Amino acid sequence: MPATCNWSEQALATFFDLDRQEVAVLATALAMLGFSVVAAILLMRTRVRAANNEARLRSELRSLQVEADRFRALLFAEPQVLVSWAAGDNRPQISGDISLLMPQDVQQSPQRILAFGTLAVAGAALQMDHAVNALREAGEGFLLTSPRPPAVPSKRWAAPSAARPSSGFASSAACAGNSPK
Repeated sequence: MPATCNWSEQALATFFDLDRQEVAVLATALAMLGFSVVAAILLMRTRVRAANNEARLRSELRSLQVEADRFRALLFAEPQVLVSWAAGDNRPQISGDISLLMPQDVQQSPQRILAFGTLAVAGAALQMDHAVNALREAGEGFLLTSPRPPAVPSKRWAAPSAARPSSGFASSAACAGNSPK
């Protein structure tokens, strides 16, 4: 035991024999070591929290994609075309089977579906054009039935929404007894 006491006494004596510069260097080194340990712990906690948050968001994204797919399947269970405009955007987003309304040679330009003169009699086309403008500008919904050329749907409807005003066209077989809610 005397050797151990001698060593510890010598270590204490060496520690207390430090001058101010050596104490400052030792304190700085210990502060840097403490800061590094705390920073590493905080980084690991942040990474774990971010990984958990990312996993939660990925799960939520998957469930939203499944829900969107289910809504899309319900929406297009019957033959129809949905036209919607984003707020402040003049370019429509057209969803659905446009072959219901347009001949095969015109399907390369889906925006032509909004040329109502090709889909209805002139007076009905003008009425439809005014109804779509009222929908886009004031959010006024409509339900129109018009005489039509062959192979063109006779029911047209629109429903305003907060995100996108939209209008739809459905085949007369699909619309029998159904109206938009």
